[in-house]
Amino acid sequence: MLLEIRIKNFKSIKDEIILTTTMLKDQTNKQNTINTNNKKIPEILKSIMITGPNASGKSNILEGIYFMYYFLNNNLSLKPGDKISQIKPFLLDEASKNNPSEFEMSLLIEDVIYTYGFSLDSTKIHKEYLYYYKTNRKIDVFKRNQEKYIFPNNKDKKEQEQLSKRTDTNKLYISVSANWKFEITAKIIKYIREKFSFINKYHKKNTNIFKKIKQSETYKQKLLEAIKDVDIGIEDLKVTEEELTKEKLDRTIRLIEIIEGKKKEELITKDKLPKLYKLETLHKYIKNNKETNIYFDIFQESSGTSEFILRMGEIINTIENEGILIIDELEINLHPELAKYINLYINSTKNKKAQIIYTTHCYDLLNIQESKLRHEQIWFTEKKKDQSTDLFSLADFSERKDPSLKINKRYFEGRYGAKPFVNYGDF
Repeated sequence: MLLEIRIKNFKSIKDEIILTTTMLKDQTNKQNTINTNNKKIPEILKSIMITGPNASGKSNILEGIYFMYYFLNNNLSLKPGDKISQIKPFLLDEASKNNPSEFEMSLLIEDVIYTYGFSLDSTKIHKEYLYYYKTNRKIDVFKRNQEKYIFPNNKDKKEQEQLSKRTDTNKLYISVSANWKFEITAKIIKYIREKFSFINKYHKKNTNIFKKIKQSETYKQKLLEAIKDVDIGIEDLKVTEEELTKEKLDRTIRLIEIIEGKKKEELITKDKLPKLYKLETLHKYIKNNKETNIYFDIFQESSGTSEFILRMGEIINTIENEGILIIDELEINLHPELAKYINLYINSTKNKKAQIIYTTHCYDLLNIQESKLRHEQIWFTEKKKDQSTDLFSLADFSERKDPSLKINKRYFEGRYGAKPFVNYGDF
């Protein structure tokens, strides 16, 4: 489970921002929380909504989380001396653009709280560390300052020292040691790889859900139930599969990479090519006074319909996996009522232990009477005077915890900031 994210000096984020799921200040809407069974942190939030003006840094916060995920899983492919091209510091400040970017996440895995962090620039890792809490005692696994390492545990010190020698300056020790099956780091990398998923500009259409619809009738029925709840006229879903020829594979390689989340070289073997899954939606119409069925390809549906199906498919998959889903722009192509439905679904009793963090411009969700969001679940971004991103929660304000409080009205009155200033001139 995700407890906290810290990011500093990345894109529009200059000063450290902290996004936490553990800030619980009241007892309202308890269905929006997860019981962790952990004595130190007994409850966390199921979801976090981030809103604010365009260009205030909402997407950059989620992109920072994505960078952590991506780099943890892909830094081993770097050769000595390769640049870390994805890292982008805050460029509107002379000091910041020459300083490393910093990232940290805290996770609850099997009742243990782990905190892992690193700092880097485009050429090397500057710092890296991992520690965890056993009862109330902090235990350091390793500390790294460029090429100098500290391993406090004498039991595995020699093993870790050997692993550190295999770690190039542009690679993460946690990834290298996990690759060599060092138990603690392997557990954390496995958890991040299996539990995190994203809907963003890099992962817009995760067609892997097509495969799951075909393989799991239970999953398919959950998705169909959500589709019928919002009355978009779809009666059933059908997935077909076909073997790809090498010629067709070459034409659709990008799609295949999305389906399996792997590179072409990993997908193709001498004996077997990957399968292509096609999703169709069933509609009913009247022909010669008789009800008749017709199937459409998912991408023949309106952009809003296909977005809803794919997003709900990913959300249900995350709930079943007890995972963590990061969505940039929850409501893209969706009617506000569908965005409200998704928010309520995420925070309902259907979701036991999954977490979803999303950005949105759907200000209807600030109507907490309908959205049932807690104050701690609503976060704002605002552009500071130096053009950097500020992040803060509604819970930081001294507002009474009253469901009838018109948060959306108060937001547009400017009480919380994070509101665009638009010059409408003489319109």
